[in-house]
Amino acid sequence: MSERGSITLWVLGAMMALLVVGLFATEVSIAFAARRTVAAVADSAAAQAAEMVDTSSLGDEPRLDVERARSTAIAAVSSHPMYSPDMRASVSVDPDQVLVEVGWTTGTGPVGSLVGIADHVVSTTGVGHPRWRR
Repeated sequence: MSERGSITLWVLGAMMALLVVGLFATEVSIAFAARRTVAAVADSAAAQAAEMVDTSSLGDEPRLDVERARSTAIAAVSSHPMYSPDMRASVSVDPDQVLVEVGWTTGTGPVGSLVGIADHVVSTTGVGHPRWRR
C-alpha cells in the first residue's frame, strides 16, 4: 500500500481544524468586545450620575439628588463615545445608589451566521454610589 499523498491529507485536515478554531476565536472575540463596550457605557454613566450629590444633605453620608442623577445618567449614556443607537438603557436612582442597565443587540460573527444565529444580546449594569470629595 502506497503512502504517497498522506502528508497532503494531514495538512488539509490540520488546515480545516485551524480554520474551525479561528472561526470560534473570532466569535468569542466579538462577544467579549460587545460586552466590554456595554460595560464601559454603563459604568461611565453610573459614575457620572453618582457625582450628583444632594448638597442640602449635610449628614455624614452623602445622598444623591435623584432627579439630577437620573438626567445625568441618561445624558451620559447617549453622549458616550462608544454609544450606539441600537443600545437601550434604563436608569434607576435612589438616594444611596444609581443603577444604569445598558443592553445591546449586535450581530454575530462567522460561526453564528453559519449556524443561523442572527443576533447576540449583551446586557450589563453599572452601579454608582455617592461619595464626598475631599
